[in-house]
Amino acid sequence: MYIANRPLSAGYKIFTALIAWVSLWFLVRDYQGSSVQFLATFVALLSGVYFLAAAFKVLFGHRHHPWRAFCPVWHGALLLGALLVLTTQVVASAFPAAAILTPAGVGGLIASLILPLLIIFDWALFSAKGHWRLIDPWYWLC
Repeated sequence: MYIANRPLSAGYKIFTALIAWVSLWFLVRDYQGSSVQFLATFVALLSGVYFLAAAFKVLFGHRHHPWRAFCPVWHGALLLGALLVLTTQVVASAFPAAAILTPAGVGGLIASLILPLLIIFDWALFSAKGHWRLIDPWYWLC
């Protein structure tokens, strides 16, 4: 089941893009050049661009169905990245020795916990399920 409301979907995508850009700003401000060592930085950068473009596609695409992903391969890669960042955050919070894997501070909290949850909820709420073929998850390898 998914929500097929265009304004709600576009608003959620714009909100997620804003959160992604804010978390990216915090990460670059706190870690400068070493922020690129975190997967959360790349997930924030790619999701900021993706969700902004997807929101414009939902709003201004006259033949676009809201449940269709803007770019399914990119969407799948972001979903996988969000799951990896969220798993790393859970492991780092359970084992203090693994805390070096995740960024700290406000930017780390936003990029490692809030943004991955927003990406997962976007897929859960606004994407129709069951339209994938067996080969679709492997397209990103090409």
